Amino acid sequence: MSEPAKWTASDLKRMLREKYPHPGFATFAEVGNGTGARLYRHADTVVCSLFPSAGLWIAGFEIKVSRGDWLNELKQPEKADAIARHCNYWWIVAPDVKIVNPEEAPPHWGVMTVHGGALRVKRQAKHAERGDDTKIDRAFAAALFRAAEKSARDPARIAETIAETREEERRKWEHKATSIRQDLDALRKHVYEFEQASGLKIERSYASIPKVGAIVKRLLDQEHTYRTQSIRDTIHEFRAALKNLESCAGALEEAEALIARESGLVPVPDALYSAPASPAEA
Repeated sequence: MSEPAKWTASDLKRMLREKYPHPGFATFAEVGNGTGARLYRHADTVVCSLFPSAGLWIAGFEIKVSRGDWLNELKQPEKADAIARHCNYWWIVAPDVKIVNPEEAPPHWGVMTVHGGALRVKRQAKHAERGDDTKIDRAFAAALFRAAEKSARDPARIAETIAETREEERRKWEHKATSIRQDLDALRKHVYEFEQASGLKIERSYASIPKVGAIVKRLLDQEHTYRTQSIRDTIHEFRAALKNLESCAGALEEAEALIARESGLVPVPDALYSAPASPAEA
């Protein structure tokens, strides 16, 4: 997938929602460090992991779409602590490494950039223990709730959610339609091959298709029966040939014994050899 000339902050926020989807995660946009007079810093996005099996962590994300914005961030990175101190991970999200070089980020920050229309990790954020993870600062919790409420009531966000849902459904149906087309093409190929081999032309209105199927089945069954009988005949012929070989072997043994007798090598039983009568006896 080719990358656009310039990804916007809205594009990167959408990619974060796609990377951390419901129901495994809750995503909040424009989260403050608190509410009321305590509010002085925002994170572009905060994500909360919701499944204990994956770890119940909180991550903050700052989006940078220009090199100048990133360089300004580097001048006072400690400003991020207003929200980062409530998070287990802190990330910088940018279109590419030309805007944010991972080597420039503070040691514990992670960096994500866009590849193929989705976010990929360029440098993993380091996990930060925040004391008792079973507790959360109430001011920060209020900021999360406010962000959630604002997102739920924001007409633009609602329209965006509807558009995202429609696009997701469109992709699902497109994938399903592609699979159906592939199955249909394979079926057409099989029908064509059958027509070529059988000489039949199968049309949609061809009423004898079940009969043709029954005939093909009988032929296949007969072929199986023929093959079985052919194997049986071959075994019978082999046994008969083996019996003939055994008879020939016995005759050869008798002949060898007679030859040995004539040459005086070994005695031959009377059953195999009888001397002719002498003239006197005759």
